[in-house]
Amino acid sequence: MTVAEFVEWLLTQDQDAVVHVVYHMNGTGYYDQGGTATTVAFDPNNHVDHTDAITYNGKLYEKELLLGVYEG
Repeated sequence: MTVAEFVEWLLTQDQDAVVHVVYHMNGTGYYDQGGTATTVAFDPNNHVDHTDAITYNGKLYEKELLLGVYEG
């Protein structure tokens, strides 16, 4: 899904709804080795990561917009 398609889809949603994203935290011990996850209210200052297209080992990777927090 592109950003333009995402915006179009968002316009079909309840405009008064609160947006939440998944917030992932690294594990620190035996019982949470894979980390833990919860949901938090979306804050574009803290929950957006954008990368431009890059080439790695000759393969082109697409631009990416990640909403949420991974390994917070």
